[in-house]
Amino acid sequence: MADLPFGFSGGDDPDRDKRKNNPGDPFGGAMPGGEFDMSQLGQIFSKLGEMFSGAGTSMAGGKSAGPVNYDLARQLASSSIGFVAPVPEQTVTAIADAVRLAET
Repeated sequence: MADLPFGFSGGDDPDRDKRKNNPGDPFGGAMPGGEFDMSQLGQIFSKLGEMFSGAGTSMAGGKSAGPVNYDLARQLASSSIGFVAPVPEQTVTAIADAVRLAET
């Protein structure tokens, strides 16, 4: 075996060749998290298309004035967070009191 630079090695995974020969796995076991789902690939491509279309409108003088598409960023953040429970009124009051105390 040739001398590899510091931090690189040939690996210690004896099952590596078995995963590569699996015809049902398009990436040879390289995907973290297990099974490959084609619907997730479709979602990735639709989000990528939205980002490219947003970039095209900003280059053509659209409403986006900077390098960040805030509408798309807000939409992606909202979809990844999911449901968030509303903050109780008691907590809002306690935070407002803490801010007033900090300002004085």
